Amino acid sequence: MSSSGRRKKSFKRILKHKAFRMRNIFSILCLVLYLIFMYFLINLKILPGFYVFILGFVLLIINISSILFINAHRKKYLKVMGGIIMGVCFIFDLVGLYYIVNTSNYLDEKFSQANSYYKNTYYVLSLKDNYYSENDVDGFIGTYQETANLTEAMKKLSSKFSIKEKAYTDLEVLFSDLTNRTISFILVDSATYEIFFSLNNVYHKADYSIVYDFDVFTKREEVDSELKDSYQLLIGGKDTFGIMDFNVLLSIDYKTKEILITNIPNYYYFEVDNKQGRKDILQYMSLYGEETERKSIENLLDTTIDYSLIFDSKSLVSLVDYLGGITYCSNYKFTTTHSLSVNTFEDGKKF
Repeated sequence: MSSSGRRKKSFKRILKHKAFRMRNIFSILCLVLYLIFMYFLINLKILPGFYVFILGFVLLIINISSILFINAHRKKYLKVMGGIIMGVCFIFDLVGLYYIVNTSNYLDEKFSQANSYYKNTYYVLSLKDNYYSENDVDGFIGTYQETANLTEAMKKLSSKFSIKEKAYTDLEVLFSDLTNRTISFILVDSATYEIFFSLNNVYHKADYSIVYDFDVFTKREEVDSELKDSYQLLIGGKDTFGIMDFNVLLSIDYKTKEILITNIPNYYYFEVDNKQGRKDILQYMSLYGEETERKSIENLLDTTIDYSLIFDSKSLVSLVDYLGGITYCSNYKFTTTHSLSVNTFEDGKKF
């Protein structure tokens, strides 16, 4: 027999060896999937290390046991049991890996410094009986100088329309000039728009129309990634108008393993950062921009805020709805001020 014939015969023998049976190939795939699952789970850094170790150890024992069972000689019930256990482990690792990867991508998208932007929505308003459309935006446009990120908003608006800015420091004078047709358009951010009409009895939202709306994304200040012994985390919640419902400062000390929670009342009145001594209540501080609000709180408490996490009611409602909602039972009939159709306190069916 030639040497090539012997090599072919030897190769066939190797393929017929039990190490190359389908069940062992599947075993190898399960172990590889297990290792990939554990790699992503460790890098996710959500579960405490002790629980990750316990979970990894238990899964490893189960995987090894299933491999031993399916290779048991002349014991069919063990092979069947091993196959079932291995199949369950494979599905568990596959589903777990899917959710871990999706969670990791979500966290990267929401909290990565590379995508660390916050959004402000702006409206171009005109009198409703002017019947202006988006194509008619031209000429002088009034702006409120305390509007958050006004420079960026005007830059984006000017790239689309031929406009000239007329600056105002008083919001009521701005709306008065629009009402008297001294100017044809005004630019305000969505939060100022909602708050102005909710607090003012002279001007009514129904008399004005939103001719054009757009978003401006502003990059947050980069956070120093150097590891520290303590961190300050500002957690806030915005209502449907864009004003702050609550503000909590978490002071986390890694050395003492303690967390100090400082709750700042909404109506606390203090100086707004970089506004020449102007003061305002914390509830309206976000109207000046998220960075201004953060720096104002830093100045108030004489500290440095490392991270900020701001929720809005729409996101919270969406999250609660996704989880199945909340069932509330009351012995009394009541009507809320919140509309089901629009995020205003005005027209629309109520709860």
